[in-house]
Amino acid sequence: GASTPATLTFNPTSLNFGAVNVGSTATLPIQITNTNTTTAATFNGISATGDYTVAGTCPAPGNALAPTMSCTLQVSFTPKQPRARNGTISVATSATVLPLGAPVTGTGTQSQLQIAPGTLSFGRIALGSSAKLRLTLGNRGTYLVNALSLGGHGQYARVVLSVEPLE
Repeated sequence: GASTPATLTFNPTSLNFGAVNVGSTATLPIQITNTNTTTAATFNGISATGDYTVAGTCPAPGNALAPTMSCTLQVSFTPKQPRARNGTISVATSATVLPLGAPVTGTGTQSQLQIAPGTLSFGRIALGSSAKLRLTLGNRGTYLVNALSLGGHGQYARVVLSVEPLE
């Protein structure tokens, strides 16, 4: 009897990385399973488009995934721009004429800190006295800032930080 062509499935069938800071990398897995019980699937190539790369345990070109076996692709997303970034993971095998594809999506985000005013002028201050000036720091970007370090130097070394919620 003739053998049945190998059938490959992706799990999950697509990936959504959500928000990832520009220049950072997030990685998610896709499992590929040969659901045929008698025929191996020979891999011809694995590729990724857009801001995505792929590695993992799947066979190199010319090698086969045995019947009923699985392998895992590790898909990495490293956004280069602060906006939605779409791509496709393609797997070319002997199981199909056209490569199998899995859509991948993610959004590049970026912090954009702004401080106002840009300079401070304390003017004349009597020896032993102090003066207070206010700076406002805002994030106009799309990425959460969760760590911040402020400091001063010279005669302005004392920095007192008070945080107020935005209105």
